Amino acid sequence: MPLRTKQDEDTLDSIRFRRHYYAAKNLWRYRLEGKRVCAAVANNTGFKQLGVKLEPEHVEGSLAAALQACPVFIKKLERHYPFASPLAYDQWAIPAARFMLDLDWDEIS
Repeated sequence: MPLRTKQDEDTLDSIRFRRHYYAAKNLWRYRLEGKRVCAAVANNTGFKQLGVKLEPEHVEGSLAAALQACPVFIKKLERHYPFASPLAYDQWAIPAARFMLDLDWDEIS
């Protein structure tokens, strides 16, 4: 079941995130961040030790938090909303995390 909603799509469209995400210079960075977060969640929650399959829902919050500190994501936000407070980055990070998990789960898990 997809995590992202129509509202998430609209939010990401407001900053042209899809085009940015799939640009060759950015895609590998986002996937690397996703892989790093998935590994951390699997190791730190005991999923790996218990042999429980990691699902996108388990990673969503951690990935959104990680994106708020991800240089390529911050640069994108600063370009579109130069006066936005970092405290508001979750407004875009949560939909971006859902987007990544829906479309690239096989690549990052």
